[in-house]
Amino acid sequence: FKIVLDSGASAHIFNDPRFFDQLELRDHNVICTGKEGATLPIKGVGRVTLQWDNSTVLLDNCLFVPNIVINL
Repeated sequence: FKIVLDSGASAHIFNDPRFFDQLELRDHNVICTGKEGATLPIKGVGRVTLQWDNSTVLLDNCLFVPNIVINL
């Protein structure tokens, strides 16, 4: 999987529910993309745990946006 770190996004955004340890599925607002006012629907909010070598990072309030091309 690919994740862009320090993308400048205002939230952590993932496109696959398998990333989430906890996920509350429900329709939320939309996110605006950088493509001339285009928007994508937010389908849930939850927690993601990422592991690299001996480090674990917990990310709360991550957005589940199935149509986002890359995870931010």
